[in-house]
Amino acid sequence: MLRILRCIHPSHYIYTHFFRCIVKPDGIPPGFMHIPAILCLHQCVDVMRWMYASQNPEHNLLFGYGHGNEVRKKLIQLWNSYSFFATYAAVDGFNPAESNVIQTDLNVMDQWILSKLHAFIRDSRTALDGFRSDQMMKKFEAFLEELSNWYIRRSRRRFWKSEDDKDKQAAYRVLYEVLSSVIKVMAPILPFVTEKIYQNLVCNLIKDAPESIHLCDYPNADESKINMALIEKVDSLRRVVELGRSARNKANLKIRQPLAELGFTVKEDSVADFILDQQHVVMDELNVKLIRRSDLETDLIRSSTAKLAFFRMVCTCLITSLTIPSFTNSSVNFVVKPTVTLSSPDAVNPSADSLSMIKSSRTMDISPSSNCIL
Repeated sequence: MLRILRCIHPSHYIYTHFFRCIVKPDGIPPGFMHIPAILCLHQCVDVMRWMYASQNPEHNLLFGYGHGNEVRKKLIQLWNSYSFFATYAAVDGFNPAESNVIQTDLNVMDQWILSKLHAFIRDSRTALDGFRSDQMMKKFEAFLEELSNWYIRRSRRRFWKSEDDKDKQAAYRVLYEVLSSVIKVMAPILPFVTEKIYQNLVCNLIKDAPESIHLCDYPNADESKINMALIEKVDSLRRVVELGRSARNKANLKIRQPLAELGFTVKEDSVADFILDQQHVVMDELNVKLIRRSDLETDLIRSSTAKLAFFRMVCTCLITSLTIPSFTNSSVNFVVKPTVTLSSPDAVNPSADSLSMIKSSRTMDISPSSNCIL
């Protein structure tokens, strides 16, 4: 009654208590009460929903504008992936109803991202059925990172080329299927951003589509498209690239500086054969001239030679007990060791006769070893 006489809505007390800040955000003292309307103006509704959906219900919610900005960057990453597709699809006049793409037109990256997509749909449905939206959001963040920073980045040239061949149409078709399925999966969590994408991505291209994404059925995973062996191989390839970048960072060698060789060791022959078959990806990502496999880790640890005695640097990076949750029932040991002979760009891999002619050169052994429990 007192609240009514004071003309204060009872929900004011409920919301301000619920959104009480329990840690000190940037520039706001502890105990400051955030009214939802003010938070929406600063962070946007979908950012707030992402934050609360990602929170484990067993723990307290640590809220702050700094954390909200980090979530906003992830939301922008989703929007940028959609914007990339929409920009080039509009230029090339792509229409999913007219594209005739069959399974044989898909390359390894296409099959991998489709396997990841349907595995994500399966895991999301399982998480939501168990009322664990936080587990679903973790899966989504990992999938978004793989989609944006690996599939789209590695497939950019397929969209850029002028030829409108089957490979380009397959790239459009696969990315369209991924985006249209992901927004349907995330619609309960991010209703406004997904609706905006759906209107342009689906309603503008498919006339008989439901008028809203919230009228669509929740996607079902196609188990026949989930190739766990391919997922393991591609993720192992990505792991080699990550360890190679780590080796470069430890040795303070930038990517633009070419290296002569990268060596790795993998216990499983099928994974090693796949990495060697896709060695152009590793060579492009790490700017190396040659990639080779060694049967034993000790083969990669060689004593430094005295051929180039001007400079010598040994960098050992030990990364132990790294766990990749998406892999099961297999064990792979990576030792990424670019053992290279560095010189001027004109003589990246000099012959034995020309070593004496190089005035400024050095021998570098980079031996980061890693045990990856896959």
